[in-house]
Amino acid sequence: MIGLAVDRLPPGKLVMVGLAVDRLSPGKLVMIGLAMDWLLLGKLVMIGLAVNLLSPGKLVMIGLAVDWLSPGKLVMIGLAMDWLLLGKLVMIGLAVNLLSPGKLVMIGLAVDRLSPGKLVMIGLAVDWLSLG
Repeated sequence: MIGLAVDRLPPGKLVMVGLAVDRLSPGKLVMIGLAMDWLLLGKLVMIGLAVNLLSPGKLVMIGLAVDWLSPGKLVMIGLAMDWLLLGKLVMIGLAVNLLSPGKLVMIGLAVDRLSPGKLVMIGLAVDWLSLG
């Protein structure tokens, strides 16, 4: 468990459950993040971003982006790019807009620049003011 950031008080806000990375088991899925909105009937805002770093050019799951607060409106949860020349996955970032249009909350930035089997965690930045 690399980090755990939780905001459980404000209703309808994003809850960052954690960031777990499996660096030891080759070929297994790496769970980048799991974000839940506990106060919206236990529904998931973001199930997660699972990436198989050891299979170049193959993404197992980009993610699930759902905006439960505004029906019919899609929120971009993540952006994943696979550089086929190097066979490495570059995680650009995780941007969530749950409160108002035009306001972005940066959840994290993870970049794999060393090898397909290693994940380099640059940082976890959360705009708690925007989240309440």
